This record gives sequence, structure tokens and C-alpha cells, in this order.
Amino acid sequence: MYTTQVCEFNNRRMIAALLSLILFVTSADALQCYNCRGITNYDVNSCFNPTPQSTYIQECAKNEVCEKRVTQVDRLQDVIDRGCSPNCKAAQFVWTDEFQVYCCNDKSMCNGASTNYYYSTNKLASLIVVSLLCSFVHRLYGRII
Repeated sequence: MYTTQVCEFNNRRMIAALLSLILFVTSADALQCYNCRGITNYDVNSCFNPTPQSTYIQECAKNEVCEKRVTQVDRLQDVIDRGCSPNCKAAQFVWTDEFQVYCCNDKSMCNGASTNYYYSTNKLASLIVVSLLCSFVHRLYGRII
């Protein structure tokens, strides 16, 4: 009798902990941006016209947004840098004599990258946790949630 109560209590604690983890992980959705550098005449990373299939995508840290920096090398050649940056400080454009910076922080197609093409690490982790939880409950009670 006592063993059954202890196991039941531990199972409830484990389910509560897993549910808390799921809620935490799913609420921590990260912004994704292209991360590349390209020069007008030599653009192996497809940075001028990025696509999710050919350009590296990076997951931004908290308080970072997507940035596209265009620097003019000479009259005919530009350099483009794309990636996450904490430097934008709520400005959409930063223009100087040397470079132009475009910033954006929305969730869909930001700077050309999108969370719609790839699962972010957090979403993937939450899917794994949910599947483990369902498997655990199925083994415990013999049925699927």
C-alpha cells in the first residue's frame, strides 16, 4: 500500500515537472535571422538574395534583432553583413557615411529569415518533451493522453 502511494506521488511530481518544462520551453521562442557576409562580385553565401535553403540561419539571443549592414567599398562594390545584433536599439534604419544598417524584430520574414521554415531549438525541445511525456503516461496508465 505504502509503495503504491509513493510511486503515485512521484509520478504526479514528474508529470508536474514535465508540464512546467513544456510551458517554459514553448514560451521562449527565439527570433531567427540570416547570418552571412557577401561581396557584390563574390557572394558564395547567397547573402544578397538569401534563401533558407542556401543561407545559414542563426537563432538570436534575448534583446537581439536582425540586422542587415550594407557597406560601400567603391562605386561598383558593396559588402552585405546579415545577422543578429543588439545594436539597433529600436531603430529601423541607421545611416552613416560609411554604411547603412536595416533592423527588424518581427516574427515573420524578418530580414528575409523566418521561423516558418525551420523549427527553432526551443520548439524542437518542446516537441521532444511532449513526446516523452506522452510515452511516459502511456507506459504508466496503458493509454495515450
